[in-house]
Amino acid sequence: MGLPAGILMVWATATLGAISNHYWLSVLAGLLCLGISLWALYCSKVSQALLLLGLTGAGLAWVQQDVSLILGGLRSAATFVAFLASLYVLRGIIQTSPALSTVQSGLDGLPHRSQYGTMQLLGFTFAVPLAVGAVGVIGPLVTRITEEASREISAAWALRGMGLAVFFSPFTVAMGTVMNALGERLALPLLLATGFITASICLTLPFMLGHCHFPTQLSRHFWQQTLRVFQPILLLVGAVLGLTYASHLSALESIALSVPVLSFIIMAIRGPQAGRKIFETAKNGWQNMSGEVTIFVAAMLFATALSSHPAVTEFFTQVADKVGPGLLITLTVLGVASMAMAGVHMLVTTTIFLTAFEPHMPGSVHLVMLGMAGLIGWGFGSMVAPGSPAFLLATRIFMVRRQRMAFGMNMRFMLTIILLLCLLSNLV
Repeated sequence: MGLPAGILMVWATATLGAISNHYWLSVLAGLLCLGISLWALYCSKVSQALLLLGLTGAGLAWVQQDVSLILGGLRSAATFVAFLASLYVLRGIIQTSPALSTVQSGLDGLPHRSQYGTMQLLGFTFAVPLAVGAVGVIGPLVTRITEEASREISAAWALRGMGLAVFFSPFTVAMGTVMNALGERLALPLLLATGFITASICLTLPFMLGHCHFPTQLSRHFWQQTLRVFQPILLLVGAVLGLTYASHLSALESIALSVPVLSFIIMAIRGPQAGRKIFETAKNGWQNMSGEVTIFVAAMLFATALSSHPAVTEFFTQVADKVGPGLLITLTVLGVASMAMAGVHMLVTTTIFLTAFEPHMPGSVHLVMLGMAGLIGWGFGSMVAPGSPAFLLATRIFMVRRQRMAFGMNMRFMLTIILLLCLLSNLV
């Protein structure tokens, strides 16, 4: 099986290490991730800049004479890999739902503005559990539109819906990055509530302004089938919340444990054919994970070592004392968004900014706003940044021109949100 077998080993060792609280099992998972990263670099499957980033992190740890920083970074990377691996299984669960075909065929004959509203709603809804995998569900809806201008507008609305889900969905790498970087100080329920309220306002405002219409023409059966698709996700959310609050497992670890259990339940209900499709979906996703594994390893090594370096800590303390937390939050959202436009993966910049600025947030409100800065910057990258893998994948599957998508209505929309966050962060 090659790489899929390696990803499965990482998931198994990382999850068992988390359940048993066994340090060396987690370290083994991290070393497996390191091996996958080195193989990807050797095969030129990823940018050499990631090697430089990882080596810089290892160098910082060496200067501090603390090898535990390297091991800690690798353990964090393994947690992310196990989390992402479970999301591919979750994608298989959604795509084997018998009700999905009804949802995908529901747009036929809708007026344009109702079609745009439906694209935004479905992009948002399916991105909550699937993140970028929602493209696979929405893609057939967009590509069946023959008129190019209408297809581009529909794709833009779908991208907006998927980008907004990043603000609060715990089943995204974006939220996983924020939770990992901000650690135990983060009031996670407050962050999720803030993100959900922000996303809901951004979702409903275009309907109120008449930019798109709510699809009242869709039948009650359509919405029932949509709910049927999401029934497993409701079970998963309950299981993750229960595990997070009743055990020592983090939200990422709880998801990595719960999704495979849910998949076996779904296989028992839907039959062996669905089971084979779930397995194939996960295997195909894992086959292309070497790039993400390398990004996780490089980013975690660098961020862990950087945040622990005394000189760096002192520098950021002095900066925070002079400019205050509001400007640090502003720098975070602008940094993540602008670097995404330059082609730097949002995971790298979000991890670095949040890890560096987290100790200098005076309270839970500022900490939540820092987390939102990372999520909004990530959402910007997902919607409009040519350097974002999610954006490139979406535009390719939707068969639309990237430049028009990047500098169109979603660019103006996200710049407005970023401006409002910058103003608010400096007023609190």
